[in-house]
Amino acid sequence: MRIFLVRHGDAYDGCLTPVGQEKISRTSDFLRSLGLDVSKTALLTSQLPRAVQTAEIIQKTLGLSEILLQSYLTCDTRENTAVSLASFTTDHVDLSAIIAVSHEPEIEWILYSLVGSYRAVRNGSVYEVEFQNRTVACLFVP
Repeated sequence: MRIFLVRHGDAYDGCLTPVGQEKISRTSDFLRSLGLDVSKTALLTSQLPRAVQTAEIIQKTLGLSEILLQSYLTCDTRENTAVSLASFTTDHVDLSAIIAVSHEPEIEWILYSLVGSYRAVRNGSVYEVEFQNRTVACLFVP
């Protein structure tokens, strides 16, 4: 299973800016270029508007059927984001890919927990993580 972490686009006052929307359009095009099987791809997102708006752009571009709101992807929930996301993957072994839209610091905490070093995550960037092998790859930065 492929797991992608996407940081929401640039936002102001909680919502995506035009620049943020454009970055996420480019991010979505990159995700589409990966040729993911959309029938076996889950799109997860934080409940905050800027993340939901990001997920909606990705959903439309990839032709995904639904967006699943996940509280552990929301800023400062004090939930263990990495453990919760790993549990989601275990509970959904039938999927071939998961795209999770989240925030700073949640994505950075996941990356740190896997590789033990801090990485600044830019808006619209895509990281692929592998929980079992504890690896991270930055795939795209708009």
